[in-house]
This record gives sequence, C-alpha cells and structure tokens, in this order.
Amino acid sequence: MKTLAVTGISRNSISELLKNQVRTFVLKNIANYSVLTNSEVGDVLFLTSIRKSDLTVGTEGVIAKLVSMDLCTNIVTDEKADENETVVVNAQFEFLGYAVCLDVAENEDYPLVNPKNLFIRIKSIYG
Repeated sequence: MKTLAVTGISRNSISELLKNQVRTFVLKNIANYSVLTNSEVGDVLFLTSIRKSDLTVGTEGVIAKLVSMDLCTNIVTDEKADENETVVVNAQFEFLGYAVCLDVAENEDYPLVNPKNLFIRIKSIYG
C-alpha cells in the first residue's frame, strides 16, 4: 500500500488513538501540514512517532483514516514573537491497524517540505 506519513507524533497521542479508536490531533509541523492539506477526508495515512528525517525501512507505526480536518488560525500574544498568528491543522483520525514501512520515496510533488511517500505492509487491521 502506498501512503503519506504523518511524522513526529508523540507516543502518548498515538496511545490515546489506540485506546479510544478516534482522536483529534493539533498539528503544527509544516511537513504534516503539507501532508494533510494535500490529503482528503477518507484517505488512509501512516502515523508514527519517528521524525521525518529518520523514516527508514522497518519503521513501525499505525494506519489511520482521516475523518475530518480543519485549518485554524491561532493568535500569538508573545510580544517577542516575530509573527502574531500561527496556523494549525486539527485533524481527526480513526485507528485502523498497525503497519511497517517497506520503502521510503521522496515526494517530488511538494519540493518545499518534501513529505515522504511510504510503501507499507499492513500488519493487522481492526474493525
């Protein structure tokens, strides 16, 4: 199966997804932002705690269906910040199962943030 990777998700957040089957993540990372804004509701994505730069063959993670997503603007009140607003993605996922990465390929469609295309083997599906 070919999919995109949502990377650097905290292990605690992944555990909550496993426990509750559905969870909304607030994602700020530009690479994850790019993956999600170029995905559609219903797409199956690979979620892992591993950083994008560390994705390799054998990386384990979960597969989850993108249930909904919403772009939100947050106002920053820190006077030392260079920007006074940030954009985050609220993305709700439904846990589907476990998977392991079989191959990692560069995604030339998004050269700025270069999300990773993964070829994964599904280890188990739930539901």
